[in-house]
Amino acid sequence: MQHPKENSGISNEIKENIEKDNTLSITEKIKILRNHKGVSQQAISDYALMGQKKISRIENGEYEYDKADLEVVKRFLGIEGMPLTDDECGKFRGRLYYWRDLIRSRQMNEAAALRDELGKITSLDVFYFDLPTLYRIFEVLFLLTEINLSTEAIKDFSVVEEKLKYLEGVFDKMNTEHRYYYNFQLGVFYILQNNLEKALEYYNLALDIKKQHKNILPNDEDRLYYNLALCYTDLEQPSRALSFLNKIPKAYFEDTTSRNSLSLNIILAKNYYKIGLYNEAEEILNDCLLWANGMNDKLYIGLSLHHLGVVCKYSNNWDKAIDYFDQTLNTFGEDIQYARYHAWALYFKFRCRMELGELAKIERELRDLKLSLAKRKNDEYTEFLETISTTLKHIVRTKRSMSRYDRNAVEYLENVSAPFFEKYNCRLEALECHRLLKQHFIKTSQQKKTLQASEAMLAIYERMI
Repeated sequence: MQHPKENSGISNEIKENIEKDNTLSITEKIKILRNHKGVSQQAISDYALMGQKKISRIENGEYEYDKADLEVVKRFLGIEGMPLTDDECGKFRGRLYYWRDLIRSRQMNEAAALRDELGKITSLDVFYFDLPTLYRIFEVLFLLTEINLSTEAIKDFSVVEEKLKYLEGVFDKMNTEHRYYYNFQLGVFYILQNNLEKALEYYNLALDIKKQHKNILPNDEDRLYYNLALCYTDLEQPSRALSFLNKIPKAYFEDTTSRNSLSLNIILAKNYYKIGLYNEAEEILNDCLLWANGMNDKLYIGLSLHHLGVVCKYSNNWDKAIDYFDQTLNTFGEDIQYARYHAWALYFKFRCRMELGELAKIERELRDLKLSLAKRKNDEYTEFLETISTTLKHIVRTKRSMSRYDRNAVEYLENVSAPFFEKYNCRLEALECHRLLKQHFIKTSQQKKTLQASEAMLAIYERMI
């Protein structure tokens, strides 16, 4: 695996920030830090084997630390390797970007090894603002990437929230570079919590900053376009998603050995089938399946099969869709890491079988599923799958007795199922819930309920525009 290269390219604005942070001399910085840590001149003298009078005269401006003495003093103060000059600050910035690129390329062992070393820069915020702030923003990226890669069913964002709260408190002091990456990381924070509208708000703020200050900021907008496309895709706004995907160079889609390329192509295919380009979507997904098999990548093999199933579902090819969903279920198995993907494949498989009229058989299988869930430990995945299976049960009941009002089914679909689909950004499934309910209300002469279902559908459509 290739390591990213250190980037020491510095724009004029960034140079000004470094110079602003370096108006103090090295001696003055050491003195400020010594006082901040409550360290006496005598303590430094004893450790560095320097006379206390010499240190006093250095701090009074009569002398400068020589190189050897300075390194000893820095080690004693816990800032060994930290920058104190303009040149050192420029090199340290390059190391911060190198660290960021390690995180982005998911080389987390190497990134973790650098985290504590680079984190010493925060002890210099008694006279620096620029570099400690940039470190803290990239540390948020590190923590969010760890959460994203975690196999834990319940994600803990408490540490990230604490870091973001601190950064929010210094936002007014941030420069353009800080604000760009701060908004970017907030977008990542909210996308991992499935709050795509909030994620979009911050990604668009980052995009505005990028447009206004393109000559200052690094050329990494492709990653921003990808995240914007991801949000618009899952919010059922394919035209907007495609507009950002079209901004990403084609070379990124053509790397048959890259997970990033697989992800891009699957997102492209999702938007194609959402606008009715089923053949184009199927062709892309078949290529993805071939690449993923070549890489032996279980996640993307399963995702490719799942979306091939969705393409067939959209084009009413129910039997072929069911076959793809079965392959998806076999691929993901019982691995908790892929639990939600497994659950969605199960849901779509049952929906396709409903279209084939297998309602009675599905009812029996859902009863068996409920019994098996009762034996599982009560975790987030069990609750997730239980909501899906109960939703399917009530959809079947409603379909089987369309002209007989079923209060339990109606209340569950209205108050649990539709909000559940909205929460997980499955707006088309939420629409299907309300559409089924509307048909049920019409058949059972529930005029007020019919109107409410129509209004709920309209509200979803408006959020998709």
